[in-house]
Amino acid sequence: MVLLRKCISCGKKYNKFTMIRINRSPKSDKNITIHVINVGDKAYFPGRSSYICCNLDCFKKAKKSSRIEKNFKCKIDKEVYDKIENIILSS
Repeated sequence: MVLLRKCISCGKKYNKFTMIRINRSPKSDKNITIHVINVGDKAYFPGRSSYICCNLDCFKKAKKSSRIEKNFKCKIDKEVYDKIENIILSS
């Protein structure tokens, strides 16, 4: 069985393990933490997750429209965007 997830930018469905996972800690935490999980990594963090495909144009579209911030309903630091971009460029 293939686990499919939808990209928050383009809306296409891809295999979960070919996408970048972005995770926000639960709202019950005092300090909200954003984790960026590399492609294929099976690390687990509790909270809400979103997925983005490894396409640079798709990432730029999501960044420009603040898609990640809207999905998590919190401010996203520049370091998180830089980390996602580095993962895409290295793959």
